[in-house]
Amino acid sequence: TGTFFYKNFGLEKSLTRFYSDFCANNIDKLKMFGHYSILLLIDDKIHIINDSLGIYRVYSNKGIISTSFLATWFSSNGRLSLNKDALIEKIITGYITYPDTLVNEVLDITYANFKKEDITKIHYHLDDLMTASSDTINFQYDELIKYFNRIFNITNNKEISLGLSGGYDSRL
Repeated sequence: TGTFFYKNFGLEKSLTRFYSDFCANNIDKLKMFGHYSILLLIDDKIHIINDSLGIYRVYSNKGIISTSFLATWFSSNGRLSLNKDALIEKIITGYITYPDTLVNEVLDITYANFKKEDITKIHYHLDDLMTASSDTINFQYDELIKYFNRIFNITNNKEISLGLSGGYDSRL
């Protein structure tokens, strides 16, 4: 699910090459970008690979695995029980901590098989780099241009469509 690029290839070749590198235990984490969730079944073991932000959550309900919470909810034959602690957490903080969800039978398994050292996150130390707000804005602009240029180069000048919500990121 999502948009996944690997080693500057297009979608199909990215997935093929990633699978090959994954099986060879030779993944280049710094060459993975986009917002995605990939589920691989290899030797009866499920592997969940997500972008570092965990944009796409992965849920499980009695053997059903999906990136859709509602799909796992509706795959249940019986009634589901409300997870009251998770509901209170959602109301108070606006978020539910992994692995809980609003119902006890559906679990968030997004990082179920990840060790902490397997998750790649990139941190910029802006305080060390920036001296004024205009420098910060220019830095952000340059980083966005570099990111989108990588995507444009991969699409070989073909048109792509992107649904924007109109939120803060869309205005950028």
